[in-house]
Amino acid sequence: MERTAHELISQLKEKFIDLTIEHTQIIFVISVGNLQQRVSVTEYYCKNQAEAVKKLTRFLDKLKTFPLFFRIDILTDEEKFSYIEMNERLQAIKRNNYYEFGIRVEGRKRRLFLKEELMGNALLKPDNKHRVGYNLPNLSWNDQNVRGYVNRKYKVIEPSIRYFEQADFYQFKTVGFFFYENSLMDLNELGNGNELRKIDEDQWGKTIDEVIVQGKSYLENQLKETGKFYYGYFPCYQQLITGYNSVRHFSSLYALSESMDYIGDKKGQEKVKLGLRWGLNNLGKWIGDFFVIQDGAGDSIECKLGAQATAILALSKYTEITKDRAFLPLMNQLVRTVQNKFFSEDGSPIHVLDKQLDRKEKFRIIYYDGELVFSLLRAYQVTKIDDYLQLAKRLMDYFVLNRYEKYHDHWLSYATNEMVKYDQDARYFTFGLANVLNNLSFIEQRDTAYPTMLELLDAAVEMMQSIEKLGKQMELFDSLQSFQETKERIESVMTKRARHEVQTGVMFPEFAAFFKEPQTILNGFYTRHDRFRMRIDDAEHFLSGLIHYQLVNQSKEMMRDVS
Repeated sequence: MERTAHELISQLKEKFIDLTIEHTQIIFVISVGNLQQRVSVTEYYCKNQAEAVKKLTRFLDKLKTFPLFFRIDILTDEEKFSYIEMNERLQAIKRNNYYEFGIRVEGRKRRLFLKEELMGNALLKPDNKHRVGYNLPNLSWNDQNVRGYVNRKYKVIEPSIRYFEQADFYQFKTVGFFFYENSLMDLNELGNGNELRKIDEDQWGKTIDEVIVQGKSYLENQLKETGKFYYGYFPCYQQLITGYNSVRHFSSLYALSESMDYIGDKKGQEKVKLGLRWGLNNLGKWIGDFFVIQDGAGDSIECKLGAQATAILALSKYTEITKDRAFLPLMNQLVRTVQNKFFSEDGSPIHVLDKQLDRKEKFRIIYYDGELVFSLLRAYQVTKIDDYLQLAKRLMDYFVLNRYEKYHDHWLSYATNEMVKYDQDARYFTFGLANVLNNLSFIEQRDTAYPTMLELLDAAVEMMQSIEKLGKQMELFDSLQSFQETKERIESVMTKRARHEVQTGVMFPEFAAFFKEPQTILNGFYTRHDRFRMRIDDAEHFLSGLIHYQLVNQSKEMMRDVS
């Protein structure tokens, strides 16, 4: 090995010795691989530290070249359970893939699974009654997956796991570190199954920028040469998510364009253009004089207000950034269709039309309303067509009148923040702040990554900055102190959510390594309790939220410098 590898091994051994110095009996686990496939995981049982160091040294000496990825976990905090007690523990876990421990089996056969192995190979499964977000998963062993993984890991055929019933079970935690891209990093136990790199306070800004840059590349790589996305994956066995969704196609292009703009990738906008063309040509259709974005096939074809809105949004964003106005005629036709076909006689929006453009569903999901106002305002920004601004105002007035702040929706937050750039009506500020403040405690305490919460908060903080710039504090708050306390509270929760979603939803290499095709999912974004779902709109919401978080913080620093 070259000198740098020898230096690294020396550093690695020192760290290993420091972590095992107080241990008598030691069990440690080495996970190693090139990230083209799952890491190879091997455990070592040692009577003392000297034996542990000897076994680690022997392993390292056998390496011809140092691997791309190398991780060491040392077992700590073991608790012993019977098979029945272990199953009771599993059934009490509140969400799928939220286990905070590894499991060791001692009996007729000896087996050990890090929590990352349990999750990455889906060794535990929810019951058939489980509904994500609604009830407990009631977890149990996935017999087929356990036998398959034992075969791959231990090179033995496992006809049954019935021997589990007579075995002793040990639930354990770990301390450890990993090597990747010439860096040796400590692992940090974060709870709910998350054990990732330790991020120091002064490294958060840099880390989030890196997440955005790498996440942009991930989403960009999901675009095929045709301009259609790979819709998503369930990464344990790299199962492609079937189906497609026109709303998410265009909203993901919007986020991709926004990401490229943030990092200064001008050439990348050509890929966005390719995606826009595919979407307009394959999801768009003229029905008489009206241009609509469709979803579905055959009798199930429908036209969603949200699809019209996100298409308008993506087209306007691309136009704003590139100054290429080639898509404006079709964008204006999309708006024209909304104006003429997606409103009831009383002026309220219609969410879904059938393929003949007749009303199918008055209300489907709150997202569509905020998406529409936000997209109309962005379309107004690039066209200066006053009808677009006036329609957005009428919709905002409708939302205020009908107390839409009760939905606490991120698209409504985006829309309100955009609206007050053109009309500083106090009602809009009051509406936008109620949309977040009435749900702030829930947002702060939410254990899932839930990236749309950060998007909602970003826009709310931006509204607070606008109030301050406009000098409207006393018009909207009882006192300057009340304004300042509210502002600081929202900012505090925003920062907490940004860090939380980075630590609970980014597919860093130290976690991706345990899934079937790490390189494919590396630096993407996932929903842990839904089988680690990695859909294009998951990437969209993470990227948009983190970008706006960084921009809001930059604006905050500028305001501080001015004052």
